[in-house]
Amino acid sequence: MKIIFILIVMTTFNCFGADCIAHRGYLRESVENSLDSVINAINAGADGVEFDIHHTKDGTPFLLHDSTLERVVDDSIECPSKTKVKDLLWSEISQHCRLKDGQRLVSLEELLIQTANYKGLYFVELKDKPSHLFKDVVESSGVDFSRLRFISFRLKFLQVVRDFIPESQSLRLSKFIPFFAWSRGMNVHYPLKPFTWLARMLGHENGVWTVNDYERLLKYHKRKVDFITTDEIELCLKAQSQDALN
Repeated sequence: MKIIFILIVMTTFNCFGADCIAHRGYLRESVENSLDSVINAINAGADGVEFDIHHTKDGTPFLLHDSTLERVVDDSIECPSKTKVKDLLWSEISQHCRLKDGQRLVSLEELLIQTANYKGLYFVELKDKPSHLFKDVVESSGVDFSRLRFISFRLKFLQVVRDFIPESQSLRLSKFIPFFAWSRGMNVHYPLKPFTWLARMLGHENGVWTVNDYERLLKYHKRKVDFITTDEIELCLKAQSQDALN
């Protein structure tokens, strides 16, 4: 009976192509992890949007990939761009820093408010330990938890979220052979796709990143993958449509 169930799970996952997840938003016209990049990805038709979260000294979760602001902010204004954001207050960042395209950096709270009508997925990559304020922001936002996927290379960050929000869904990120799958999904660097069979067999979601080549996108849409994270959202959606026709 168990064998039959496993076979059903493995053969019914993702019969109609993977969901296309915009990596750090839509980057052609805006800086990564900005409000505009997320909104532009939504407008481009992305099934989901991935963005990174760091926390400030006072616990405010906001969108940023690196541990400092240096790579993404306008260096012509006085901004503490080389200081680790964990040592800065949110007020220091929001008042004194601007992204290279002039936008303000955006907090998780503001992002969820500004995109409240979006019905797709949010892939929230945790770059550091979630704060209690993070929990409060997510719970008070009114977002449907089924639309949230928490992802991280650090298992302990995902466990904190699970403790905060027991019904949350998470996927462990990996760029090496993933020796895990028992309690959550996998989101792996695309060459590691063959190793996701265990997560799939156990009924967990799986995804690959970051896939930007059209032929490779077609390939992974045909595989048993739930999510494809990409910098080329239009190509991914085109490959998704092509797969549906076959």
